[in-house]
Amino acid sequence: MGDGKDLNIIYADGFLGDIQSLPSDLQNVAFHLMDDLARGRIRGKALAAHPDIGDLSDCFKLYFDVRKDMSPGYRLVYRELSEGEIEGIIIEAIAVGRRQAFEVYKIAIERLGRT
Repeated sequence: MGDGKDLNIIYADGFLGDIQSLPSDLQNVAFHLMDDLARGRIRGKALAAHPDIGDLSDCFKLYFDVRKDMSPGYRLVYRELSEGEIEGIIIEAIAVGRRQAFEVYKIAIERLGRT
């Protein structure tokens, strides 16, 4: 990543609705994160299987919020899908929302059909 070539991004059903449901200032932050992700400037932290939620071990998370004085309360969940050695990597944006009560992770599990 970060080789100057933008990555392709696809959106899981419901992802854009997630962003639209955020307050406008958080929408802007989420779109900037997606742009940085597509350009290879950032990479999320790997997720794992969780006994109360499910297996997201093939996914990553990005933290974000508009407030800088507290821990970020929102997460963007995505995974990397390989198109093959020549084509490269596709980013699948799965869910974005509040971390509270594992809300965003539960949505991601459902969208991936892992319920």
